[in-house]
Amino acid sequence: MSDSVSKTQYLQTILELSGGDESTKISNNQIADHLHVTPSSVSNMLTKLQETGEVNVVPYYGVTLTKLDEKQPFA
Repeated sequence: MSDSVSKTQYLQTILELSGGDESTKISNNQIADHLHVTPSSVSNMLTKLQETGEVNVVPYYGVTLTKLDEKQPFA
């Protein structure tokens, strides 16, 4: 995968790893392994996605998509 992973790829990965279950929290390491990026890159992107309301990040527990993104994750 390229050095620059898009926001859409992060959202798709979270959706895929959660199996569509909104209660399933996905760890930064799971996302990093799936996208072949560093955990710090994941943290940086998740901060941006949380600021725009696209994900919910719970420190030490993981990340979930917001309700809006579960219905239309990549509009």
